[in-house]
Amino acid sequence: MTLVINLNDPNLWIPVWEFDVVAETLGSGGEGDSYIRIPKQNCPTILDSSVLAIYANNPLAKPGWFSAGFLSQNIRLPLTVGGQPTSYGASRRIVLGKTQIVSFLDVGVADFSISFLCHRWHRQVQLVAWEYQGSISTQELAAIASLSQQVSSVEQKIDSLL
Repeated sequence: MTLVINLNDPNLWIPVWEFDVVAETLGSGGEGDSYIRIPKQNCPTILDSSVLAIYANNPLAKPGWFSAGFLSQNIRLPLTVGGQPTSYGASRRIVLGKTQIVSFLDVGVADFSISFLCHRWHRQVQLVAWEYQGSISTQELAAIASLSQQVSSVEQKIDSLL
């Protein structure tokens, strides 16, 4: 299934989440000190579009670092495991230092949330997320709409002959 969306209109992208978090140190802040891993960050905004743009950066990153961490889609399920409600969580790897389009599977739910878990070696992470607000279609849906218009046109011609 191929998505048909307008990625070039800046008015269709709404910023929904931004953070800059630094890992806590277990010492005086020197290079050899130990750090507490940055915890999973949860977006406070409920989203309804399955297409997002994500930018993640670490100003302290070493030149060879490629990945920032994982962005997860969280959909609450009405199931309880171990006394806690469960979530469906599709996950995508986020590239460091590049704006990336993330398309989650649209499972027919009205809304969902996202969370981000950076890799344990990152001591600082900055992330910005935008939600796509334009219409989302697929090539299949576009073809069906086109066929529907053509059938309607043929029906009108037949009706005019009768």
